[in-house]
Amino acid sequence: MDGLINQRITVTARFVNADTVLPFTGNGYEMRLYDKDLLVDDSLGRCKLNARGQAKISFDLEDIKSFDSPFQTSPNLYFILYHNNQKIYKSDVTKNIDLHHRKSTPNEGIILNLGTYVV
Repeated sequence: MDGLINQRITVTARFVNADTVLPFTGNGYEMRLYDKDLLVDDSLGRCKLNARGQAKISFDLEDIKSFDSPFQTSPNLYFILYHNNQKIYKSDVTKNIDLHHRKSTPNEGIILNLGTYVV
């Protein structure tokens, strides 16, 4: 993680309904973010969707290290979208995300925008 050891990462994503093309909103919708590991995936956070169907989760890069990935230097991220605690969408894993050439902000650190998902 050379130079990124204490780096804050903020992941954003937006979700819209495939039938109506309107954003998913309301307290019942929640995105949960994970780092994929060999044995046990690391939970990096959870967030309710805002009025625009967006989620924003921040974590420290050190959070991707665990007993089954002590030398991991790049996150392998995926998320699950829930509605009232029922899984409605699971993303593919984005492996070995290169963080070295991304801009960083003082409050949110490196921002990874995963885009808009039509579910």
